[in-house]
Amino acid sequence: MKRFLLFLTALVFSACNFQPSDYTAHDIVLYGIKERHTIFYGKLQPGQTKNLTLGPLQLTLSPEQPVGDLAIPGALSVNGRPTLLTNTASQREVFGLATIPLSPDLSVLTRGALESVYYFDGSRWYDVGSGAKLEGNVKVKLPKRERLGLRGVGLLNDAEADALTAYLRTKYRNEPMALALIANANHADTPLGLNPRPDRNNITALYVQVGVPVDLLGGFANNEGLKLTPLLSGSQSRYEASAPSVRLDRDAASFAQTYALMTGNQVPQPTPPTIDFARASVVTVFQGQKATGGFGVAISSATLEGTTLNLRVTLREPAPGTITSQALTSPFVSVVVTGGTRIERVNAVNAATGAPLR
Repeated sequence: MKRFLLFLTALVFSACNFQPSDYTAHDIVLYGIKERHTIFYGKLQPGQTKNLTLGPLQLTLSPEQPVGDLAIPGALSVNGRPTLLTNTASQREVFGLATIPLSPDLSVLTRGALESVYYFDGSRWYDVGSGAKLEGNVKVKLPKRERLGLRGVGLLNDAEADALTAYLRTKYRNEPMALALIANANHADTPLGLNPRPDRNNITALYVQVGVPVDLLGGFANNEGLKLTPLLSGSQSRYEASAPSVRLDRDAASFAQTYALMTGNQVPQPTPPTIDFARASVVTVFQGQKATGGFGVAISSATLEGTTLNLRVTLREPAPGTITSQALTSPFVSVVVTGGTRIERVNAVNAATGAPLR
């Protein structure tokens, strides 16, 4: 009898201390834009709530799902929002992707092992590659077959993938972008310290590159030792003048001002990358603010004459009759210049007309 009572006491104690939390969580970690969205799932009846804590933060889960960014059918709301938004841990840049002019190829530079890379050209999504095929600096042919948004990426279910696809397209106004899936062993984040802990906590970690630059020289220096490496490009800069502008930055202070113009419409505003200005300069071309989409700017060739960098710049505009987005755009392209002598002046001309760009 005594043995039975001891067993019963142990059973009750065990039940009191090891009851399941009755909810699960999925962290969608977006490095590059420093966003971590935690989605909660569980069986709550209408009117029921579940209380959690995250350090000093009080969280209330509810089955009433509000409309908003990343609202997932069947998920729980947290403090009245579709997700819990927190910052990511610090993660070094793990890859870069660029297009190559007049070529179906993409230039991909990876820094460490990645699961896979995906590319959005402004309207369609593509698989770029995975695993060992993307190690180092490689050229990859753009697949002819597009993929269905971010479905099948990491541990995203279809509803999460569709919501994340729509969120990124809306947030960055269909700006071309690239995403890299990082293996759990290689990223910097761990599950949040939720109390009580979820029964299961999945993590899908992605590095997001907003804006896809043009790899002017395919990653190789020309015969003058000059090398132009893509830094950033896009159509949503904060440059507001209508005429083109060419900027040469030879120090960090000057570059910080130009970088703020390039990225001023991004939220949160990214930190400028570190450039070794003892060895490099940065050249940025702003096309000018336009009333519609369909415009773009690219550097088509570069030569060095003494300390003067000569550029031929292609200014794209929509053909007559083209249907474009009716929104203000301000295209730009920025490159890091190394090799040769130190650049003191940039001479840029319109590749189509030969007219100088200031």
